[in-house]
Amino acid sequence: MARLSNHEVAVVALHRLGGRSERKDWEEIALECYALAPGRFGWRSRDIPSDYKAREALGDAKKPEKGALVAGGNAEGWLLSEDGARWVERLSSEVPIELISGGLLLALEQQRDLDRLAKHWLFESWRNGASSATADEVADAAGLLPDAPRIRTLRRLEQLGGSAASADDGQLKEYVAWLKRQMSG
Repeated sequence: MARLSNHEVAVVALHRLGGRSERKDWEEIALECYALAPGRFGWRSRDIPSDYKAREALGDAKKPEKGALVAGGNAEGWLLSEDGARWVERLSSEVPIELISGGLLLALEQQRDLDRLAKHWLFESWRNGASSATADEVADAAGLLPDAPRIRTLRRLEQLGGSAASADDGQLKEYVAWLKRQMSG
């Protein structure tokens, strides 16, 4: 199964909330999106849901070029369209929707984070023997704003280290450990 886009995550969230039969408020959908994919539906600098990202994803899901998977809006509430209901049925034939909340989406998100970590310029620099990195560079490599608070960067590195361990990627585990050491220097 390919990685779900943000608008598809919003459709899954709406489905899980019962949006096939009744309109749902965007705030409720935002919380469900965050529960499914916190790295994509949360603030970059804090561990809290971003209502903006959920509203943007719902707006995209409503666009004809994205399949017109939802109907409604922020004022009147959101509902799955007929096309959206069919899309959810096709998705659940590949992967039961219950499994998406049970970790599959998180695993997809973790893999995306690891891919981004390995593609960052600092990873190649580390592999070539770099001896140090600034806190701003480490935060950027972790997918945060360069001036992210130190504690936020360390928490993010803990998440990435756990993802690397889950993926049994020894090289990325070593790299994340090196990044952590850079933050303590």
